[in-house]
Amino acid sequence: MKLHINTVEDTEGLIFKKKIWRMDAQLELSEEEAKALKAHPEVGKITIGRGIVGTGMEMDISVEHLINGIKGWRFSTVANQTDFEQSIREGCADLKEHLARLGQMTSGPKTVEF
Repeated sequence: MKLHINTVEDTEGLIFKKKIWRMDAQLELSEEEAKALKAHPEVGKITIGRGIVGTGMEMDISVEHLINGIKGWRFSTVANQTDFEQSIREGCADLKEHLARLGQMTSGPKTVEF
């Protein structure tokens, strides 16, 4: 699993220039992870990140949405962008564990000896 995130500082407004931060992000799955997602399409609906976008709108992003990629999401503060990025990173770590667990369950029963 690879998470590609690019954030740039920009300005907007013709007269009163205001700083904003734009973020692009995309999640790239390994072949094994993509197979697990295809076998369990409900995982694609899981919310993988949450944050405040634009001038205060709370936004959720699903696994499917992040795989398809987001382009030019706008943040009014660097703190909002950082919080959203951290939320996505944590969500990706949880997703990686979840997909690994699905792989373990589909590979058959395990014998544990003590």
